[in-house]
Amino acid sequence: MKLAYITAVAAAMLGTACFAEDASNPLRSMIVRNADALRGKNVYIDVFGRPMNASFADADDVGVTVEAAGQPLTLAWEQLKPPRLIRMALRAAASSGDFCAVAGYAHAEGLAEEAQRILDDAVERHPGAIEEISALRNKLFPEPPKPQKEEKAAPAGAADAAPTVTSKAAPSFVPTFHCLSVYWSPEGGEDGKKVFIRYREHGQKAWRDGLPMRYNPVKTPECKADYRGSIVNLMPGTAYEVTLQLEGADVRTAFMAATWSERFPVSSVVKCSSSGSTLNVSRSGTPDGYVLYDGAGALIDTGNRSNVGISVDASYVIIRGFTIRNVREHGIRIMAGKHIVIEDCDISKWGSESEKGFGIDYQAGVFSNNKDVRAVVIQRCKIHHPTWNSNSWAEDHKGSRHPSGPQTVVFWEAEGNHVIRYNEFWSDEKHYFNDVLGAGYNSGYRGFPGADSDIYCNYV
Repeated sequence: MKLAYITAVAAAMLGTACFAEDASNPLRSMIVRNADALRGKNVYIDVFGRPMNASFADADDVGVTVEAAGQPLTLAWEQLKPPRLIRMALRAAASSGDFCAVAGYAHAEGLAEEAQRILDDAVERHPGAIEEISALRNKLFPEPPKPQKEEKAAPAGAADAAPTVTSKAAPSFVPTFHCLSVYWSPEGGEDGKKVFIRYREHGQKAWRDGLPMRYNPVKTPECKADYRGSIVNLMPGTAYEVTLQLEGADVRTAFMAATWSERFPVSSVVKCSSSGSTLNVSRSGTPDGYVLYDGAGALIDTGNRSNVGISVDASYVIIRGFTIRNVREHGIRIMAGKHIVIEDCDISKWGSESEKGFGIDYQAGVFSNNKDVRAVVIQRCKIHHPTWNSNSWAEDHKGSRHPSGPQTVVFWEAEGNHVIRYNEFWSDEKHYFNDVLGAGYNSGYRGFPGADSDIYCNYV
């Protein structure tokens, strides 16, 4: 299948008052005031659940004409209000210095992640306003109470107003930005008995019901508990109270847990420049201070003289803003580590030829075959156009017609707890992927991406 973007252009409907200053719609007014910053910029919108690409050509536009399947669809402003009109419009409006108002509006509209991003950008653009930015950040995103240790959740105390704990079996949990994986092996658990989940944001009164967990003991090395489940659609960087109760029995437990914050604390920055050889990331940070490898404006082009563009053997690191191309095997290879953030990178032209113009299986934009690698976040990256092709089911490749060749992301039997979001993965009919995302044996217990992982909001 030939991949193509859905493109959109602004409908030039001039001479109207639809985009005039409007106190009832502050975002619309911000766009008018910052028309020069917006003009010509891409704007990501989500229309009826489908991401599309648009551009504001003029501040007097009253809508956007989207060309999909050859048929134009004109969208009124009301269909583009947050959260449908997101990211670039807000960021462009903030670029002129109105960042506090834009961040506050984004937060009020439920766009917490984008508000964080605007404030992060503002720190770099306006160093003289750090006190103002910090005050607004603390107001919008107060630090949640510290949770219990991640690996083992201790029962909550009586002051939490949760049901009395009667079980001696401690649950455990694994967080991501928006989810909690929950594990428990209560006394008396058996087939036909569910475990009921209730949860609430710490400090709130109302409880919410989660999807009940079913008894499903799996006697493998990867089985963590007799009951396993997830709590989803949570807010990042937020503490939650969770209670579990075995159906038909006086067996209960309760614990505190917190989701990942989208604000990664940075203790030091390594500014990287363009290079024709592999960048080795070997300096680890800590949970309280990541090491940021800043690749803004940096091109790693090895001319196919090196196997990888970036080699990672570190934990608590952020790899940001690199362009990587012309490497023999992988764009980024994770040798070892945990809590690794790869963001805003552009990776292409990786891999070597196997035979007949086909690439080598599982060579990837981002690759790891270390089973201990966990908690890797890949976000806002563009991974596209490997050097070589993958065969189709109708083409022979090394004595088989099973597709094989390059992929965008490969975690081979990794531990899991990964998040892959907001990325763009695409290519063309001369540079097929084997699979876009994947790895692992069909008969394996881990597979891809591993337990406790989230994949969402990617263009594939």
